[in-house]
Amino acid sequence: MEKWDLGPDDLDPTLVYVRISVFGQSGPYSPRPGLDRLGIAFGGLLHLTGDPDRPPVRPGVTVSDYLTGVFAAFAAVSSLYGRDRGGKGTLVKVRSLTLRSTVPSCAFSNGPWPGTTA
Repeated sequence: MEKWDLGPDDLDPTLVYVRISVFGQSGPYSPRPGLDRLGIAFGGLLHLTGDPDRPPVRPGVTVSDYLTGVFAAFAAVSSLYGRDRGGKGTLVKVRSLTLRSTVPSCAFSNGPWPGTTA
């Protein structure tokens, strides 16, 4: 967005600006594109799918893309609420790889699933 002079510093300071990226805004992988399949592989969700003696199976829905959108929308609405109470906008950064890593960690919170190891 900064290429078009539309970064958060170039716009109205009362706006809530949401950025969604796969690998974050900085770091060696930040410029790389990525979609659901790459994210669930990096995040470890593929480890939970399929049979133990076979390769992983991709989930039937793009669960990590959906979760990223839901968490970004929740953060945006929360920021709008805060802005309306304090009169100031904010920059919301959502790194979808972090969310993709959250699903497997929640699944393992009560121990490994049958046929898998933690």
